[in-house]
Amino acid sequence: LPIDVLLKPLTTCLEHLQKFRVEGTLHPGRGEFPDWSCWPNLAYLSLELATVELAHHILASVPTTQWRGLNLMVLDDDPDREGMFKGLEDADWRLKQVGMHYVDFVKHADMLKHFHGLVKLTVKHVPLDSSLWPRLKEVLNPNSHTQLQTIRCYHEMDSTGLENEVEVSKDELAWLLTWPTLIHFTHSNKYLPSWWNRIRQSKLVDLAAHPLKLTH
Repeated sequence: LPIDVLLKPLTTCLEHLQKFRVEGTLHPGRGEFPDWSCWPNLAYLSLELATVELAHHILASVPTTQWRGLNLMVLDDDPDREGMFKGLEDADWRLKQVGMHYVDFVKHADMLKHFHGLVKLTVKHVPLDSSLWPRLKEVLNPNSHTQLQTIRCYHEMDSTGLENEVEVSKDELAWLLTWPTLIHFTHSNKYLPSWWNRIRQSKLVDLAAHPLKLTH
């Protein structure tokens, strides 16, 4: 679906929009690029994009300080293409949630060092022979990323349409289990520390609504 065909009719309304998610892939438009300034309250955006140029247009149209969550999955897997954050690596970001293609992770991993308010990170389309977890250990730290609760990393979809999570080694698992806030990662439901982290960070009303079951 061309991005302008979907978004143009929405630019004259929804001025209080805060979260926007589209299922399906958006392609370059047939006409003028939509005006994103009409949504001054938009803070969370989740899109699947055919080209990195679409991501560039979007991010250039909105102040970086406005975003709290960006899940921009650029489907172009050419490792030589530009990264989605090109030119904005040193901007003032206040992101709590970030989702990206593995190609963009490779190009922009160092940015994560400065996302101290990060709560959730998602990386998709990770090659089977990648060095994802060692790179994550270089840019994320329990002492600096004190709000991080979720790290989700997935390979390409398999023949059944499932996204399999990227496995972790014993050393990487030991590193994840030292995180006092981390709740969700590969096979995290198997490990008691992640359950206790959830309990510590849950409000009583949340625990009452979603009873916790521990098994040994």
